[in-house]
Amino acid sequence: MRIRFVTTLLFTLFSGVQAWACSCGQTRSMSQILEDGAIVILASPVGTEVPDSWNNYIFPTRLRVWETYAGATSIYESVETRPGSSCAMPIPSNQTSLMVVYREKTGLLGTSICADGGFSEDQWMIYFESGKETPPRDMCYMQIKQAYDAEFLMGEPFELERPECAVHIPDYDRKYKRAR
Repeated sequence: MRIRFVTTLLFTLFSGVQAWACSCGQTRSMSQILEDGAIVILASPVGTEVPDSWNNYIFPTRLRVWETYAGATSIYESVETRPGSSCAMPIPSNQTSLMVVYREKTGLLGTSICADGGFSEDQWMIYFESGKETPPRDMCYMQIKQAYDAEFLMGEPFELERPECAVHIPDYDRKYKRAR
């Protein structure tokens, strides 16, 4: 047992491989994300960009905020970059994007690939325009799987317990290579 532990420790220390991984449990609703202090903006990167050699992303240090949908922002905001983090969210250069960010203790804006809750830009826009929430993805994935299993294993018709989860079927099919 001791030899296995020492071997594992030495391999970990000297391998030089970064094994950190980022995963997101997408189970919170849009309103819960906003209640937690999220700021939703339409913004584009400006100023200096910080390259990240670990994952080949580029992170801007400032954003030009074109519109604020939730929270309070200035026209120009500095961004807390996290090069080397597997959860860091790259922001496309020369592109205006809807972003879900948080105000860090430093006063800078920060975000991660999990901040938007797994909702698409279109789903966020529907929420702000009509108040209609898209159900959380991971909660729906389980219901979609159960409906597929009931259809395949028991011959029952494909039926979701929550019909509003149907919005996630294309993503589920793509992720799990299912064909209907």
